[in-house]
Amino acid sequence: MEKHSEVDAELRIDYDSMCNKISKELTTEDLKEIKFLLRADIGEATWEKIKDGKDLVTVLERREYFTRNEVTKLEKLFTDVKVSTLATVVRQYNDCIPRMLKIDESEGIARNYATHSMTIVQNFVETENYRRMEEIITKKGAVLVKGPPGAGKSQNAFHYANKFRKKHQQSIVWRVHCKSTREMHLSYTFNVTSGLTRSHKIQRI
Repeated sequence: MEKHSEVDAELRIDYDSMCNKISKELTTEDLKEIKFLLRADIGEATWEKIKDGKDLVTVLERREYFTRNEVTKLEKLFTDVKVSTLATVVRQYNDCIPRMLKIDESEGIARNYATHSMTIVQNFVETENYRRMEEIITKKGAVLVKGPPGAGKSQNAFHYANKFRKKHQQSIVWRVHCKSTREMHLSYTFNVTSGLTRSHKIQRI
């Protein structure tokens, strides 16, 4: 767990750090390639003022080619000019952007992440594997369940979450999608914007 946290910390990058890295690492050849790709968007007069990466960042920011909340085009630009290191930096930043959600988006996400929305089969039976999972959680506080699709991993997790919620009615049980860093941030962002962290003491593992 500690090692994983250290790796995550290394992958995190804020907006200013991303811009500084782009400013310092873009070469003259990179700028020529970018100029060719953006020739329809940026006029020759403006390009004459762009001498280095810092100038390019300033121009693209002013034209809202990228913003603090949207860097998809910037990542594609660096991918197209084959500056893979900077494309990776932008991607890492993009994965860490906290998504501020609209009301209709929040309602949809609530249905996706809250335990009451999890469908459990009516004939669910607590198997030996389930009981072993529950025992490990009780003793260790966490468990990693692995298995092929259809093995019952989700059903076991949903059943445990609902069982825990009914037993500890003052608790909040939250589902976190872990397919990507962005998915995890999305669920935690809704947690914050919905006021859960302000009104309840939440324990995370």
